[in-house]
Amino acid sequence: MNQINIKLIFRNLWKDKTTSAINIIGFAFSISICLIIAVYVLHETSYDKFHGNYDKIYRVINAEKDQAQVDYTIKDEILKKIPEVENYCHLLLRESNAPIQYKKQIVSVNYTASVDNNFFEIFSFPLLYGNPKAPFGDNNNSLAISESLSLKLFGNQNPVGEKVFVFNQNEYTVSAVFKDFPKRSSINADIIRNETYEVSKNSESHCENGKCEYKRNIFLTINNKADVDIVIEKVNTQLALEDKFLKKVRLQPFKDIYLYNDTHNNALKQGNLKLIKLLSSIALITLLLASINYINLSIAQYKKRIKEVGLRKTMGASQRILIKSFLAESIIVTVISIILACIITSFGLSFFNSIFNLHVNISELIKPIYLIIMALFILFLGLVNGLFPAIIITSFNPIHLFQKRLGKIGDNYVLKNVLTTFQFTVSVVLIICVITIFKQLSFVKHVDLGFKDSYLLKLTTYRVTRLDVLKEELLQSPFIISAGYSSGIPGEINWGKDAGLDAIDYDRSVSVIGADENIIKTFDFEILAGRDFLNTERERVCLINETAMKKFGWNSWQDKRFVRGEKSDGLQVVGLIKDFHFGSMYDEIEPIVVSFDDHQKSFLTVKLQGNNIAEAMDYIKETWNKIEPNVPINYAFYDTWFDSMYKKEEQLAKMVSVFAILAIAISCLGIFGQAILNTSNRIKEIGIRKVNGAESKEIVSLLNRMFLRWILLSLFIGIPVSNYAMNKWLENFAYKTELSWWIFALAGVLALGIALLTVSFQSWKAATRNPVEALRYE
Repeated sequence: MNQINIKLIFRNLWKDKTTSAINIIGFAFSISICLIIAVYVLHETSYDKFHGNYDKIYRVINAEKDQAQVDYTIKDEILKKIPEVENYCHLLLRESNAPIQYKKQIVSVNYTASVDNNFFEIFSFPLLYGNPKAPFGDNNNSLAISESLSLKLFGNQNPVGEKVFVFNQNEYTVSAVFKDFPKRSSINADIIRNETYEVSKNSESHCENGKCEYKRNIFLTINNKADVDIVIEKVNTQLALEDKFLKKVRLQPFKDIYLYNDTHNNALKQGNLKLIKLLSSIALITLLLASINYINLSIAQYKKRIKEVGLRKTMGASQRILIKSFLAESIIVTVISIILACIITSFGLSFFNSIFNLHVNISELIKPIYLIIMALFILFLGLVNGLFPAIIITSFNPIHLFQKRLGKIGDNYVLKNVLTTFQFTVSVVLIICVITIFKQLSFVKHVDLGFKDSYLLKLTTYRVTRLDVLKEELLQSPFIISAGYSSGIPGEINWGKDAGLDAIDYDRSVSVIGADENIIKTFDFEILAGRDFLNTERERVCLINETAMKKFGWNSWQDKRFVRGEKSDGLQVVGLIKDFHFGSMYDEIEPIVVSFDDHQKSFLTVKLQGNNIAEAMDYIKETWNKIEPNVPINYAFYDTWFDSMYKKEEQLAKMVSVFAILAIAISCLGIFGQAILNTSNRIKEIGIRKVNGAESKEIVSLLNRMFLRWILLSLFIGIPVSNYAMNKWLENFAYKTELSWWIFALAGVLALGIALLTVSFQSWKAATRNPVEALRYE
């Protein structure tokens, strides 16, 4: 009797199948949640680690404006005068529809980049064809393409030296083919254009006194032995000696960009650190809930095990051996749970990937270091979960077994109420979080944007040659109400100018949309004062929004001018338009100028009749293909496009909802365990009450009453906690919903309903039991 009896452990598990099943299933699902989240976290934290220079790469940041793009001309001075800097490159990423044509074949790609030769030295993107030391050679009009794009255009042949057209106008020579960028790369492109010798003048963003600033991402590799702070100080000292736009910089580690970026104008792919933290918290909470379940159910079953323990003690087994036996049982339950969890995870990951549009795989965990961690995790979990119940159950004197002086261990289990209150609190917090996230998501999708986005279509017209013909042809359709060109649109405004003349005190760049005479009526922008453009005023007038007038410090828009360029006397302000959202709800509405200037016709916005969408779309596609047969059409409805800005929030809502439901289900198992504990210790009391005339509903009410106290306490704790957490989350939005009282009331009702449904089953079972069975031996 002094040894751990494995057969006896399995016999006990089989004997009490209900309790064993609850423990194993609860653990299996909680561990499965942990594994899925662990795989996701490992996936997200492994971005960009394939680069050989991963720890040496830094990006130059404009410290004054926290902007990720700076004037590219500073890189030469940095390399010459800062010896700690080993190499540099510049990068400009664009996400836009870019058609590339080879002979009669056209392929459209979504991501393009402009770089210099050093780009391939700093980043580990291997070339399949071309010169690794000078991928672009000495040809200004050269480009590198991805392996997949090369296969589409050229098949298996080497395309180096072939001529292609990009945007259907510019001819380039293919000088290199690079291996497709890994999925876990924050940099993504299928076409990389050469900017080794000359930066494109199309990217000019700010000119002053004859000097122009060309903004790029500037990356440096710094010697591992160098002190980065000293390098920053040297760079800033050098900048102070020169008359440049950039006055102060800081260096951002490349390894921080994907998850820890805090800059503006970041074109690189970015993860969601807050989601990782939230999911990690949910994983720990669900595991803690499962552990609480095990402890509660183990204590709840003490009377079924007490005779076994007493007999083993009488036969000479020490408390230490008995504790080891209970710990072994806990470890076995944990091992079985993990095996089941792995099976659940293999199926769960497919579901996880499909609903969240991810590509994570359990193979992430099949590495020696993670397998060792998992083995230690099993041991630790088994020991922690089994230790407390083992001490409680094995601590009594076996003489008391025969004297019937065991008492009510469950009633003396002080931690029981704390653990159950914690479970209720978790449920309340999760319910409030889920409701708030969905409420905010609904708010941002249905808020008044300041223009009517229904039946509004945007067509991307970069490099389209017959723009006016296209517009006039479309306006011939009875399905189209209006159409207008512009350089920018709500959601994609890239042109900024410094405010000047009467707005000279305003020291920030102002967003500007160059537009034709139809754009105001196409968007249904509301003109609060003044008038729309007149055909005779091209390049001479503009309208401003309410925020611009406030920020400029103007009391009136009348007789005011806005600077258009350093050689211009500005644009006459002819009207004031109502503020409209031209970004996501994360950002406040900023000053904006709509100028009557349609030179840069990047977008054509079309307003459709609401009752013939299918016919209108067919007509638009037909007309486009007739006028621009060599340019793939790229369109999107504004309402759908604006909704896509909140993909992260939708992903967050889905993830939190799924894992919250699972966590609440696991919590219900713990509450069910408490109900078992409560009723099993009061069986004889219930029998006596029934013999004395108590009705079943009175017994159910009696047994449920104690849970009401815990629910009220959990609401008292959970509401402030969730209120604080959700307020912090809502701070990310400039425009947000309110945490209404009904959210907390609904969470309380749901938590109460879930708890009472869970508990009432066991309470009713005990209340309807024949009292003779409970009092048989009294």
